[in-house]
Amino acid sequence: MQSDDFQRVIIFKKAKKYKIGPFDFEFNGKKYTTETIEVQVLPKLPMENGLWLRKTEFDGQQYLILEQLISNQSNKTNNESGGYSHTIGGVKPEGKEFANLKEELTEGIELSNYSSSSNTLRPEGAGLFDVGFSYSIKKYKIIFDNSFSGEYLISEKDIENLPEIFEIEKIEIKK
Repeated sequence: MQSDDFQRVIIFKKAKKYKIGPFDFEFNGKKYTTETIEVQVLPKLPMENGLWLRKTEFDGQQYLILEQLISNQSNKTNNESGGYSHTIGGVKPEGKEFANLKEELTEGIELSNYSSSSNTLRPEGAGLFDVGFSYSIKKYKIIFDNSFSGEYLISEKDIENLPEIFEIEKIEIKK
């Protein structure tokens, strides 16, 4: 059974770990109770050119999250009849590529591309012809080989297509 009418939006004001639930509700005369879940809310990224790398953990599995913003440019063109065409938010400049992490960081640690997506973001209050940013998020699952022991510190050499502006804190990976 599915209902499109039941939905809740939760807005978190601070970056931290939250516990949500359990929730009790009644549906078609039957009572239900949800499990409690933990949600790790990461800090909001600034709306500016940059690259950010963060580490998180879920159910004992470690992940790396690589996010990037690249300033778009306008592709507005005028046509013969006096009209125009353009992409709202602009387009990523030709030749600019999103960064990614190398699959093998060091002997005994591999990264598996868990998920990735990209889209266009526009600042709040942007006008129709204002350009925004091309946004990319890539999530990597950290896989340890049995031979690995100790720790590994991620650095710029582990990133391909490194942009001029980036913010990489000391991210330590250990089994």
